[in-house]
Amino acid sequence: MLENPTLRNITHPKFGEPPATQNEILQTLGEPHVTSFDYMIEKGLSQAIDNLTPVEFLLNEKRIKLTISNCSLVSPEVPLGTIGISSNHVYPTECRQRAATYKGKFYVEVNWYVDDQQQQSFQKDLGEMPIMIKSSRCHLAKMTPKQLVDHGEHEQEWGGYFIVKGNEKLVRMLLMTRRNYPIAIKRSGWKQRGSLFSDCGISIRSVMTDQTATTNVLHFVTDGSAKLMFSYHKILYYVPLCLVLKCLCDYSDQYIFQKLIQGFEDDSYYIDCIQNMLQAVHLEKLHMHEQCKAYLGKTFRVKFIECPEWYTDIQIADFILKKCILIHLDDNEDKFNMLVFMTQKLFTFAQNKCKLEGADAVMMQELLLGKL
Repeated sequence: MLENPTLRNITHPKFGEPPATQNEILQTLGEPHVTSFDYMIEKGLSQAIDNLTPVEFLLNEKRIKLTISNCSLVSPEVPLGTIGISSNHVYPTECRQRAATYKGKFYVEVNWYVDDQQQQSFQKDLGEMPIMIKSSRCHLAKMTPKQLVDHGEHEQEWGGYFIVKGNEKLVRMLLMTRRNYPIAIKRSGWKQRGSLFSDCGISIRSVMTDQTATTNVLHFVTDGSAKLMFSYHKILYYVPLCLVLKCLCDYSDQYIFQKLIQGFEDDSYYIDCIQNMLQAVHLEKLHMHEQCKAYLGKTFRVKFIECPEWYTDIQIADFILKKCILIHLDDNEDKFNMLVFMTQKLFTFAQNKCKLEGADAVMMQELLLGKL
């Protein structure tokens, strides 16, 4: 029988004598899942909370605002006030035997304001969250093989899964579209999105540091224009490209035109398309930066119900630009430059001067680790 080289370093102690340390090779089996869950606890949740939109509303003619500043996930423990226990810790073996979930309480700190005056914050219990075995919130995280055996676990326990209602559940890894990269795609279904829409587009899966993701698509329209798709509450919206460019930065039409045609000065078709798109904005009597933002905010105000009723149209537009368009970029100038690049790539692709990339290619994919 051939020897498996990966098993050479696995020691075989005598029965009943746990080794002093766990085997490193076996521990790598659960390491990707455990490190992913730990990242979520230590950084991901805090970043997600920082990016939450405050809740604002009127109450007795006073403006109330609610925000969340901190969060904490505690290790699994028995409920407070339980009588007759020697330890308040809950271990995975007990949850398997009781058909229970290995979970810990999740707390947040809520700040609230009355007419922008901060009041006394308070802590809120948001319920319980499953805890991954061998994660930093698991009681088994730092245990030696002997301690694991004493608590009814396997001496080589590597974790990376959850215990839900007594059953061990593993969250599988998922293939996702490559983040923050504009991909040239052809989809026949895009023709159904509107009048004169083509099957050509540049799609980008924009991902923030807290792993929040949204997709923007720059569509090629057969009349020679381009429209940007963004989504909000799973509803798709389409906006003329040049309107978005004029909303992002207070640049003159001459500057926007020069940026868009830079490197394509010999492409007469592309130049004509850019000129027509810029002119279409002025035909709507939108000439200045503030006018374009006010028009965008007024158009979508009824759809963005999260924004307070006292927000101006320009503030609504700022909210859209921040939360719905290229959300991985914080600066509007960076978003402007990215849209310029996507526009140049789109028209190059529409004229068959750029190869089809497609989201199914391996180089256009990434692996998403499951957390919850």
